Amino acid sequence: MNTYKINFKPSADQIAEIKEWLLEEDNVAGEGFFCNWSSITQSFTDDKIAVLVSGQKTIGFISWFEWEKVARIQLSEIKPDERKKGFGRCLAEKLFEKLTKKGFLVVDLHCQPAVSEKVWKRLGFKRFPDVKDYEYENSKDGPYLYKVLVPFLKPTKSARPNETIELWHAEPHQITDISPKLKWHPKFEKGTTNLLIPIISPAKRDWQINWIKNDRLIKNDKIKYFSRDEIDFGNFIIIEKLPLPTSVL
Repeated sequence: MNTYKINFKPSADQIAEIKEWLLEEDNVAGEGFFCNWSSITQSFTDDKIAVLVSGQKTIGFISWFEWEKVARIQLSEIKPDERKKGFGRCLAEKLFEKLTKKGFLVVDLHCQPAVSEKVWKRLGFKRFPDVKDYEYENSKDGPYLYKVLVPFLKPTKSARPNETIELWHAEPHQITDISPKLKWHPKFEKGTTNLLIPIISPAKRDWQINWIKNDRLIKNDKIKYFSRDEIDFGNFIIIEKLPLPTSVL
């Protein structure tokens, strides 16, 4: 790979250079993201685009959105004659580092074109759960994928008598005689309800969640009502703190 640098403060000239090769790709092959040029220029205005420069040439870009704890990759492309050299991975991984430093915990994206799914999966992205509520995200025409950016508590199948968070892939009225799909055994900072490692998982806001301690049900509700602290982030549940005071622990 040639010497390169990634610029999170690109110049107008670098954006214009990208426009040139996107337009050429569109004219020659009928492919690429020139059709999204207005979105690219808006990302430049919003300071949400990074470019990759090799030598003196701008050969790639990645743009994104940010909200709360979740970011979304909007568009990413490497100039056609510079592909399969590892530039795309470098660009994406540098963005992941930046987002993590800014406090974002998850990133997702829409695979357009759908064949890009293989590329993103090699970077650690995953599909959403194969359940009815995620039919749109798992569309064959272009699925959505996600990647957790930070260490997170993994689900477990083991039984433990003290602390458990349970999650169903269904609403409360749908879970009669159905076991929870996921469960976690959280650990806390001493004397607090702050989790040492956060729970981060795909989830819909109307799904059922339970908190059990020493075989006693402490709280159960839909995700959107579970805590005064926000834990519902679009397609994800993110729990960094449980809702009840320390005296309950």
